[in-house]
Amino acid sequence: MEIQMEEMQKHNLYMTFEHLKDHLSSHWGKWCEKIEKIQNYTIDTTGSCTRKSKRVQLSK
Repeated sequence: MEIQMEEMQKHNLYMTFEHLKDHLSSHWGKWCEKIEKIQNYTIDTTGSCTRKSKRVQLSK
């Protein structure tokens, strides 16, 4: 039972992340476009900002 609960928590966390990512996608895209103009960043298919084929790690 504990394992099932843990899996449910992981699933819920993932779904929350996906929801937030969808919710912020338009804002994120605009933000990436601003960076792209300044520092030649591009947006890959996962929605992450990349620069010269290196993934940019954004941390708070």
